[in-house]
Parts: sequence; structure tokens; C-alpha cells
Amino acid sequence: MGESELDKELRKQKKYWKKNNIWMIVILAAAVLYYALSAPKIQLSFGSDTLQVTEPDGNVVSIRYAEIQDVQMEKNPDYGRSDGGKEASGCRYGVWTNSAWGRYELCVYSKTAPCVVIRTADGVLAVNDKSEQATETLYETLRGKLIT
Repeated sequence: MGESELDKELRKQKKYWKKNNIWMIVILAAAVLYYALSAPKIQLSFGSDTLQVTEPDGNVVSIRYAEIQDVQMEKNPDYGRSDGGKEASGCRYGVWTNSAWGRYELCVYSKTAPCVVIRTADGVLAVNDKSEQATETLYETLRGKLIT
């Protein structure tokens, strides 16, 4: 009789821990999903005549291709200091100041080193994408838009 009660207790404990482990996995998966979906993102949209850059806080910067004076790829830029801009969850955006571009609009992923510098008569926009390769594609796509 004693072993039977012991076996029942062991099965009960195993079931308890199995259920708890499943709940921990579900909670962890939900947290990862929430973080992935709620992390700030930079959205780039190439229209027929305008590039739109949406910052993580929803601010939209639009530049007409016809107004672009110069486009350069900067491999390791010094972004300078924030001048009312923000740094949040891996992104830098808003108004910044540095010695190379003066006061300018920034919208970059912090982990991606290169950026595309777009000059217009109104100022400078520095922007990148999630990876170095995606930023190079952004640069080439933008240059292609300027040719047409």
C-alpha cells in the first residue's frame, strides 16, 4: 500500500512540474513575441516621386526625389549628439547635430554601422536599414530613383 501511495505522489509531482514547464514556455514565447512586435521599427517607403521614412514614434519624414542634391553612403558615421532626438530600443531618430552635417534629421538602427546621407536644399537626412546589406540596397535603390 505504501508504494502505491508513493507512486501516486510521484506521478502527481511529475504532472505538476510538466504543467508548470509548459506554462513557463508559453509565457516565455509570449514575451519574446511581444518584444519582437513592439520593438521600434524604421519603415522606408519608396513612392513614385517621394521617399517616406517613418520613425519609431510615428513621425514621417518625406523627401521628393527631385529635391535631392546628393546621396552618399557613410560606412562609419559619427552621429554627434541629440538635439531633441531620441534613442530607444536600438534606434536613434529625430534631430541630431554633428560637425559634418550640422543640424540634421536622423533615423537609424544603432547596430547597423553604415548609413545613407541624403542632402536637399532644406537639410540632411541620415537613414539606414536593419543590416549593412539592406542599407546598401537602400542606397542603390535611392540612386536608381534619382537617375529616372
